[in-house]
Amino acid sequence: MKKTTKLFFRTAFIIVFSLCFSFTFAQNASISQKESSIFEQIDSAFREKNPEAVSNLLASCRLDKSYYEYEEYVLQKTRALLLSNQLDLIQSMCLAIIDNNLDNQDAVNLYTTVEKSVAKRNARQKALEEQRKAEAEYVAQATQREKESIRKDYNTVENTTSGQTVFVAPVTSKYYSDFTWSVALNIAEIGYRLAKKSSINYGVGVSGDFYYRSEDFSLGTDFFIDTSVLNFTQADISMSEVSLTPGIAFTSLNEDFFFRLGFSQMKTTNEKSFITPTIGVSLKNIASNNVRLGFYADYYLGHLFQEDMKTGFGAGLQSAFLLGKPGNVTLALFINFRESLFVLNDGIDSRSRITIGFGVENNE
Repeated sequence: MKKTTKLFFRTAFIIVFSLCFSFTFAQNASISQKESSIFEQIDSAFREKNPEAVSNLLASCRLDKSYYEYEEYVLQKTRALLLSNQLDLIQSMCLAIIDNNLDNQDAVNLYTTVEKSVAKRNARQKALEEQRKAEAEYVAQATQREKESIRKDYNTVENTTSGQTVFVAPVTSKYYSDFTWSVALNIAEIGYRLAKKSSINYGVGVSGDFYYRSEDFSLGTDFFIDTSVLNFTQADISMSEVSLTPGIAFTSLNEDFFFRLGFSQMKTTNEKSFITPTIGVSLKNIASNNVRLGFYADYYLGHLFQEDMKTGFGAGLQSAFLLGKPGNVTLALFINFRESLFVLNDGIDSRSRITIGFGVENNE
C-alpha cells in the first residue's frame, strides 16, 4: 500500500511539474515573440522616419516590463541618426520618448544638445536665405536697369510668328561708309562783281569735300579753287579764289551740321590779294529723291586787318543732281551758287558766282 501511495504522488508531482514547466515556457516564448515584434515595428518606424508611430508604439507598451528596453532601443537608434546629421528627425524621436517618459534624462539631454545645433543651423540658413534674396533682388534690379537702358538705346521689333520681342540696335548714322567724298570739275563758271568797277567773268575750277564718319562725329574739309579765263566787260578785271574749310559735326546734334574753321584767298586783277580766316557753319546732304542740297555761311575775320573794310561775309548754296551709279560711285551734275560780300568804308564789294560742273561722289 505504501509503495502504491508513493508511486501515485511521484507520478502526480511529475505531471504537475511538467505542466508548470510547459506553461512557463509557453509564456516566455509568447513574451519573446511580442518583444521581437515591437523591435521590428520600431525599426520600421525609423526606416519610414515616422516619429508619431514611435510615440504611439511606446505609449501602447507603457505598462510592459520591457518598456525601458524599447525606450533604450529607440534612444540608441536616435543617437545613430547623428552620423547622418538628421537633426530635425532626432528632435522628433527624442520628443516621442519624452512624451511617454519625462524622466528619461538621456533623451532630454540629447534633445537639448540637438536643439542648439538646430538653432545654429537655422540661423545660418536664414542668413544664407537673406543673402540669396539680396543677391536675387540686386540681380533683378540690375536686369531691370539693363532692360530700361536697352529700351532707350535699342529699337524693339516683335516677331509676328513667335510673338517674341527682339532688341535691334538703332541706326545712329545714315552713312554706311566710314568716308564720304565728292569732287567736281566746274566747266562753266560765271562770276559777277558789283563794285566801283563791275565785271562779268567766265572761269573754270575744281570743288569737292572729304569727310570721315564715325558713330559720334564727322570730320573733314571742303575745298574750292577757281580762276577766270574770260572777261565780258570793258573793265579788264579777273577774279580767282582758293578756299580750304575744315569742319566737324556731332552725331548727337546733327551729323550733317558742321562747324567750320578755315581760310580763303581772293585775288582780283590790279588789287591786293585778300587772305582771311573764315569761321561759320554748313548743312550738307539734304536729300530728296535724286537731288542733294546744302548751304554754308562764313564770317571773314580778315576784315579786322583791313583799314578800308568794315566787315565781310560769305555764303553759298550747293546742289547735286544724281545721274547714275556705275559701280561704287555716283555720277552727278553739280550746280552751286557762291557769294562773298564786303562792306567797305565807301560802299560794298559783292562777288557772286554760279558754277556748273560734273563729278563723282560717294555719300552712302
